[in-house]
Amino acid sequence: MRPNNALVVNQQSVGTASFISSAFWVQDVVRASFQVVISSGTCNGTFDIQGSNDQAVGKFANQFEPTLWNTLTSMSVVCSTSAGNSFFILQNEYCYEYLRVKFTAGNGGAALGTASVRMKAFGF
Repeated sequence: MRPNNALVVNQQSVGTASFISSAFWVQDVVRASFQVVISSGTCNGTFDIQGSNDQAVGKFANQFEPTLWNTLTSMSVVCSTSAGNSFFILQNEYCYEYLRVKFTAGNGGAALGTASVRMKAFGF
């Protein structure tokens, strides 16, 4: 198995609004976990991992942006922590073409802090 350690969200605001990361192609990934690091301020909201099995038609898979997404309900974590802290979205086995990270603000839009998300994956 080959490991992959990728930064999938870099210093994104976690308070002013919700956000969705770019899709990342995970066809050859078997297992992955995500670590959220709060680098400044505080976080108040929910991090979700979403999956898609859209097929890349007429494009290379890593250049395609899926349109149909579903939240992996076992992969949702409520964030309520401050700078210098981190937490995991636990390892899970996957069988999807694409994954992405979605953050839903839970504080009514007040600016709170910034976060980064790193994915550690194993695949073939």
